[in-house]
Amino acid sequence: MFDRFPCDEVYTLHNSPYQAPGVIGVTPGPALAGANFFDITITAKGCHAASPETGIDSLVIAASLVGQIQTIVSRNIKPTDPVVVSVTQFHAGAAYNVIPEVATLAGTVRYFNRDAAARVTERMQALCDGTAAAHGIEVKLDMRNVFDVLENDPTLSQHVYAVARDLVGDKAELRTERVMGSEDFADMAQIVPGVQCTIGHGIGPALHNPGFNFDDAFLTLGSAYYIRMVETRGAA
Repeated sequence: MFDRFPCDEVYTLHNSPYQAPGVIGVTPGPALAGANFFDITITAKGCHAASPETGIDSLVIAASLVGQIQTIVSRNIKPTDPVVVSVTQFHAGAAYNVIPEVATLAGTVRYFNRDAAARVTERMQALCDGTAAAHGIEVKLDMRNVFDVLENDPTLSQHVYAVARDLVGDKAELRTERVMGSEDFADMAQIVPGVQCTIGHGIGPALHNPGFNFDDAFLTLGSAYYIRMVETRGAA
């Protein structure tokens, strides 16, 4: 993309239901976690639910694997390396009287330390291989990186903070806290120096929550931020 549309700097903002209205926050350096997505396919032996001894229950095996996955971070990653592993999907079966042949799990890994993320993949693969060997079945892991760690350029972050101070005064916040959420802007900032900031629109239900309410009243401030950035950093 940057070969087609060369840029010296890139900027973005993200609305935030975790901040009071009008608050603009920026975190210099590592700000948002990198994200891996994973899928696990467990292929066992389906059978009639009335005769479970004739099959190998993929659903029970998958449920056990979910519990094992939850031990990866607590027993393999240093407490000083923030890592989150979440299983977010479990699919198996379509009938009341059939033990399914296939069960699938899916989820995400969030990290700031790439070596720690690699360790999670290594341990998850070992759990899948061990489960397969223990039950005489097939367990496949597909782990893929989706977004890298979002690293806000420290120097440009100071400029964003100065613009925020000009716009909202004391509601501008220069932060040190990192967030385990992820953002695809991170991959842009790996190539071109950039900064993401947040604009609060009132405390309420979290992002990706069905009760989330997008308050379009903050759009005026967001537009003003972009205009001021263009005025102070050159053509967009």
